[in-house]
Amino acid sequence: FGGRSRRRSVGGRPFPPQCARGAQGGARKGSGVGASRPATTRKAAMAAPGARRAKVLPLTSVWEEDKVHEAVGNTHFAKHMFKVWRHLIRNADCQRLEDVPWRELSVPKPMERILCDGFHAYTCTIFHMDESVRGDTTKMVVRLQDGFDVETVVMRHRGRSTACVSSQVGCKMGCKFCATGTLGIIGNLTAGEIIEQIVFANRVAQLRNVVYMGMGEPLNNMSSVQASINALLDQRRFSLKGSHITVSTVGVVPRIRQLTREMPDVRLAVSLHAPNQRLREDIVPTAGAYPLPDLMDAIFEHSRDTRRTKGDLRTIMIEYILIRDVNDMPEVARELGELLQPLGQGAYLNLIPYNPTDVPEDYRPPLPEAVTEFHRIMVHDYGVYTKIRKEMGQDIDGACGQLALKAGGGGGAGGGAATGRPRS
Repeated sequence: FGGRSRRRSVGGRPFPPQCARGAQGGARKGSGVGASRPATTRKAAMAAPGARRAKVLPLTSVWEEDKVHEAVGNTHFAKHMFKVWRHLIRNADCQRLEDVPWRELSVPKPMERILCDGFHAYTCTIFHMDESVRGDTTKMVVRLQDGFDVETVVMRHRGRSTACVSSQVGCKMGCKFCATGTLGIIGNLTAGEIIEQIVFANRVAQLRNVVYMGMGEPLNNMSSVQASINALLDQRRFSLKGSHITVSTVGVVPRIRQLTREMPDVRLAVSLHAPNQRLREDIVPTAGAYPLPDLMDAIFEHSRDTRRTKGDLRTIMIEYILIRDVNDMPEVARELGELLQPLGQGAYLNLIPYNPTDVPEDYRPPLPEAVTEFHRIMVHDYGVYTKIRKEMGQDIDGACGQLALKAGGGGGAGGGAATGRPRS
């Protein structure tokens, strides 16, 4: 989009004053939204190649529903826990469980003690925040309790806002056009860490949609993703409709089928990017694990079963990155049309012009006329419902494929690019 990014309170709903300090010199004890931790630097981030997340983390988020349930018991959980969550969602200034008005919420003293002694309102902080020059996109670098960072993007459209959340630190799928894929897999997020991203995003703008299209392959972290979706669907918490939640996958076939069985109301997006196996493996090297015919079978099954469940026409979005002279040619469009035409009204195609980013491949964005012709072939020659995605947040590295923890347009905390590795 061009121009320089700007930082300010957004959406008319400012965060507490401390939350943007990451943009001015690194997180300090007591700064940011969420748990406090010692000061860290970008230089330290580069010192741990090949790092991985620990399986057991020291702090437990109050958003970890199963652990809270186990700690407080059935009766207290069913009667009172949702009042606590609702208070935290609605009150941005409440950053610690000790600040919750327990008496006003009529929460029993034993439950208050259990939660305050064993849990934290937030285990993550907003380390850095950027807003696009157009003012329609906000990117947050969210620091996890062990020092790893992920990114969350809020996109404000006319009349609605969407949060794009991360499900993993890094990603093992290795898509060649995607900056996150250059990190490799570092670890899964917990359900609480995913929900905390959503709470933070909801303070930027009132959310109508949540898409699992940030860092990571959501279906490789199925249990945490499902638990966070259950929180979104819960009328006592976020109260989103299933049709306003989209889970994106490169094509983990067994998990697609599991999603179809267990969460048929949630929308599915499949990152296809090619109409044949050879080209797909060239762009997405891990596609060899799930041959294209098997993936298409899972897509057809999802379309058939979910349309029957909710009577919706288009329940699947096919995502297709257009890369110049790689997969944007007319002959490739015709091959894609042949592949998708049998889906009929069960899916729609989302064409995404490649966003320049830091990847080893010498990829270039498609020419405008190539995008127009590709769209024309899909719609007029094959009758495939097709949209060209309006990209948002390119100037703050917040657009599709650009998430790899590059904070703050040449400034930020200490300068340079973050790597997704821990700050220690």
